[in-house]
Amino acid sequence: MRRRTRQLSYSAISEEDAACRGIRVPRSMGPHRASPTGERASTRRALVAVLPAILGALLASALCVAIAVGFLAWRDATQHRLLVDRKKLCETGDRTACDLLRNACLKRSAEACLALADTYLGAGPRHDGAEGARLLAEACEHHLAEACTRAAALYTDGREVPADPGRASDLRQRGCALGDQAACSPAVPPRRPASP
Repeated sequence: MRRRTRQLSYSAISEEDAACRGIRVPRSMGPHRASPTGERASTRRALVAVLPAILGALLASALCVAIAVGFLAWRDATQHRLLVDRKKLCETGDRTACDLLRNACLKRSAEACLALADTYLGAGPRHDGAEGARLLAEACEHHLAEACTRAAALYTDGREVPADPGRASDLRQRGCALGDQAACSPAVPPRRPASP
């Protein structure tokens, strides 16, 4: 009959168990009872080893965010300059510039709709009050508060388009909800010239 011998892992037995069983556990393999200063020192060494990697990752992500914000600011400024230039060209009668503004408006660019509406509402060869009011209302639908307020004024006034108090009120409420304080004030009835 064979005798089974059970091998015990040194890390699984405490020094007291080993002494009771008559097993001699080498000091280097037994459970470690490190001193508090030793634990702190090893923790410090581990932190010092990992800290540069953490700081490097934070610095890299902060740099990426700064570059992205700078790019977006540059892009917005460039797009604004393009819209202003196209608006000026469209006001002078350049069909290509007007078509580019219209395409941008159809792609839900509220600023392009506003610029195109200004060309229709301004004095010039393209003056069309109804189209200007429609474009302002479309810019309002694309969440541009200024366009909501201006369209509401056109529908309240009744000079460029037929007066429509209900539509004017809806546009004013939407402008107020989008944050335009001028739209939040009660509607002032338009002044009519006094008749003699």
